[in-house]
Amino acid sequence: MRMSVVKEYYHKARAVALISIWVLLWLALFLNISSPIVNTVKKATLVICVIGIWVVGAAIFWNKKAARLVILAIGIIPMLFLSMPGYQYDKTFLRQEYVNELSKYENVNYVWGGEKRSGIDCSGLIRAGLINANIRQGIIRLNPRLVRTGIYLWWNDSSAYELGSGYKNRTKRIAAIKDIDDVDYSTIRPGDFVVKADGTHTMAYLSDNIWIEADPEMMKVIKEKIPGSKSWKGTPVYVMRWHQLE
Repeated sequence: MRMSVVKEYYHKARAVALISIWVLLWLALFLNISSPIVNTVKKATLVICVIGIWVVGAAIFWNKKAARLVILAIGIIPMLFLSMPGYQYDKTFLRQEYVNELSKYENVNYVWGGEKRSGIDCSGLIRAGLINANIRQGIIRLNPRLVRTGIYLWWNDSSAYELGSGYKNRTKRIAAIKDIDDVDYSTIRPGDFVVKADGTHTMAYLSDNIWIEADPEMMKVIKEKIPGSKSWKGTPVYVMRWHQLE
């Protein structure tokens, strides 16, 4: 009799502890994704929270057959999908999707270190557009190759300087210009971007002489025309291109 009481108490205490941990993990996940500032520690925390939610959720609902099948599917299907090789994609189409994703950030608040719609900085914008384009199109077109690229870009942060210096061999310099007003539009494509020669700022080309940037002076993402920008006039820049969009 005493053993059954102890056993029942143990199961109740275990259930309460697991549910408490599960709720705390969900809370930590919410706090993580609600903040615009992103760094390696926060990314690692997000991954740990997601894995923890899955593991603890499995422990809570494992005795329910339907829930157990759902939990296993949630964990196994994405891993199987990401392990597949993927296939070649239309780079022209992906380039246009990148430009579309960049445009969605217009008027988003500038936040140093941010790379989300709740706040973003100049280099975060350049990367976020391509991250979103890869993951979105990878899921829609069932191409794990694109999803893996998006995850890689998300995990590996970079400054404007690093983007202008090759960014892990993912960007290439196609021109060096003493004054951005002298940019040759016959040699650049939508989705190319420029980095100030001193590595302090960057912005991306959309089309029809229109560029987009997360402007630390305006404190938001803006579009502007080149030539015609007072803040960029006379600025020496490097014109860059993503290897993926080459």
